[in-house]
Amino acid sequence: MKSIRSRIIPTSLVTISLMASMVLLLSIERIQQGAEEGFNQSISGVDAIIGPRSSSLELVLYTVFHIGRPTNNITTKTIDDIRQRNDIDWIVPIALGDSHKDFRVVATESNYFEHIKYANNKSLTLSKGKVFSELSEVVLGADVAEKLNYIVGSKIQITHGSTESTANKHDDFLFKVSGILNKTGTPIDQVIFLDLNGYELLHLGW
Repeated sequence: MKSIRSRIIPTSLVTISLMASMVLLLSIERIQQGAEEGFNQSISGVDAIIGPRSSSLELVLYTVFHIGRPTNNITTKTIDDIRQRNDIDWIVPIALGDSHKDFRVVATESNYFEHIKYANNKSLTLSKGKVFSELSEVVLGADVAEKLNYIVGSKIQITHGSTESTANKHDDFLFKVSGILNKTGTPIDQVIFLDLNGYELLHLGW
């Protein structure tokens, strides 16, 4: 009887430890499942995301969810080399690092709106206007337009940096809103899309 009593505490500790481990494993599994569901909701039909040397998690968080600080961009030569591969159906380059009133700017090509899908292969659609066709035009996510009261034809100023407080304004250039996307329920709603060539011209001298 004394021996059994002496083992109650160690046995209880082992039981609690096992229970805690099971809860932790279940929590991790649910977090992973939630992250995967969030990724699939935000972007669909993409087989690979290619970026500069960094952790895979960091790359996904910044390119898809726009969380964290930008990494260095890959070179134009690298993009051209990828385009020429026979096993690549399409490529959508993006450049990151600018913002407008704390909304992230994604510089890309017009085919972004053709190839990038969300929520089980739904296409991006415009509620107003059109996709940018000039270097000085931008397309707004639904939340950006709603929160800042922007309409097609509004003029905006892009800042260099991911937040308004730490950014340097590109004072010499204004962009015109050419289109506004329909709401998707994804991070796309909070993004300003800029023509990639316009982005490159904007950064000459930086």
